[in-house]
Amino acid sequence: MNKKFKTMVQYYSFKHSSFLMYMCFLVFSVLSIYFVLFANASILGGHDSIFHIYRIEGLVLALQQGDFFPRINYFFLEGSGYASSVFYSDLFLYPVALFRLLGLSIPLSYAIYISLINFATFVIGYKSFDSLANNKKKSFFFAVCYGLSSYRLSDVILRSAIGEILAFMVLPIAFVGLIHVVLGDTKKYYWLIVGMTLLFYSHMITTFIFCLFIVFLLVVNSKRLFKERNRLKYLFFSAVLTVLLVANNLFPMLEQIFFQPLKFATNPVYSLQDGAWSIGEYIWNAVINNGFSNIGILVLISIFILLVKVKNLSILNKQLLGLSMLFLVLSVKEFPQFLLEQTIFNMVQFPWRYFIMVTICISWILADVVFSFTSKFKILNRNIPILLLFFLIVSSVHFQIKNRLDDERARMYSYSDYVKEVDKYRSIWLGAGSEYLPSSAEVKNMTTAIADSKDTTISNYKREYNSISFDYSRANNTKVVVPFIYYKGYVGEVIGTDKKLLVSESPYFDGYCEVTVTGSGSVKVQYKWTLIQKISFAITGVTLVAFSISMYRNRKGYFMKKL
Repeated sequence: MNKKFKTMVQYYSFKHSSFLMYMCFLVFSVLSIYFVLFANASILGGHDSIFHIYRIEGLVLALQQGDFFPRINYFFLEGSGYASSVFYSDLFLYPVALFRLLGLSIPLSYAIYISLINFATFVIGYKSFDSLANNKKKSFFFAVCYGLSSYRLSDVILRSAIGEILAFMVLPIAFVGLIHVVLGDTKKYYWLIVGMTLLFYSHMITTFIFCLFIVFLLVVNSKRLFKERNRLKYLFFSAVLTVLLVANNLFPMLEQIFFQPLKFATNPVYSLQDGAWSIGEYIWNAVINNGFSNIGILVLISIFILLVKVKNLSILNKQLLGLSMLFLVLSVKEFPQFLLEQTIFNMVQFPWRYFIMVTICISWILADVVFSFTSKFKILNRNIPILLLFFLIVSSVHFQIKNRLDDERARMYSYSDYVKEVDKYRSIWLGAGSEYLPSSAEVKNMTTAIADSKDTTISNYKREYNSISFDYSRANNTKVVVPFIYYKGYVGEVIGTDKKLLVSESPYFDGYCEVTVTGSGSVKVQYKWTLIQKISFAITGVTLVAFSISMYRNRKGYFMKKL
């Protein structure tokens, strides 16, 4: 009887503590953004907020039209279309699009969405750490240190960098998966597959940064990997399966890049050297708790203490500390960034983006050692973690209040004024650099089809979601430009016949679609999935189903038994 009673007490204590933990996560999720997204029904317009709002509104528009997996976003440029969905996956935007479809306003939908991302970041951080450490207290501490880290909050509050915020959310999954494959239990390789897949669908740049981390970690552990070659097999298998799972976005993106030159390749706006800050500037931002390149004073102090106590660290923690220092060096202006500007490294644009790896590594080490480092002092052991958590909460509130009006590119709007601000730039705003436009494109305010011959008459012009139709007469090899930005996938046809028209990029209206017509008739120009897009979608779909079934059948890895 006593044994049964004990078991019941333990069970309900566990349930109670879990409930309290998730409630803490929920409170932290809202409190860390309350003063910039909820308070007084006002919102801080972050640097990239308009661009990502347009992505969301474009997905809403597509869903309303029955286009459940759009490739072109027709909310941009008053319907002229922008290939943001080819280069920036919409996968994680469906929840906020649903809020909009249910009738919630743009600002409120966005605020709730960010709250959910925050909550998911805490939960994923907790579950990821616990899968490796099997320690609830440490896992909770990591989740809070990571979720309330200064650099992550600068992404959320000042930059409104949805892609990087989502990357923060799923990065711990890939991080733990990599540790399992390289140093831990290889049978948990699926963590790496899931993490890398979600990371790719979140943010391409962070995916590249984490791939660098993978390479560095493999080099550091090369001797071990040479002896335990089975780990390389799991790593290779994880890489192949990840490519298949992201094929839906990876191959269409590559297709578009090789099909036509785009501005991000031919006219890059940013360079590593210009985007880097000095180590002194980074330290000052951390001290005053300000700016979008704010690594955070807790991270900097932790690095100093960990370097002093490096002999007391485990092998894994020593490696993570060393790699943190490497990424910190890569972020500073004192590093010769110009040497990397003509390489793939330039896609990082701003070297302070490497802070994401510094943040997760230091948060991980801190959570792992804070209790052991203070174990000899009961008062410290009990109070230091609490004080650190209190500091993080106060720091997050201070960061919000300080930046409500301080930043020159971000300002507070009432919810109603923010909606007007969104509408204000719809015809021109594509984000800094207009990166995914054809390299020769010049945005114009086109409202109808335009023929290059005065003798040709254009009439009955009609524009729908992803198609434009019009009648033409007295045409003699006349070139007609339609107000769609030109990408691979646009096709033309003469309505009522089997005749197909080639859609090309106009040399007169740079970057827009053009068709050549003769005689009289009716034309329809519309966007359709390319063959590569269809095949890629099928590959990802089949792989996802097979992978899900295999994980359900045997969590230890059904596929790996076949290797």
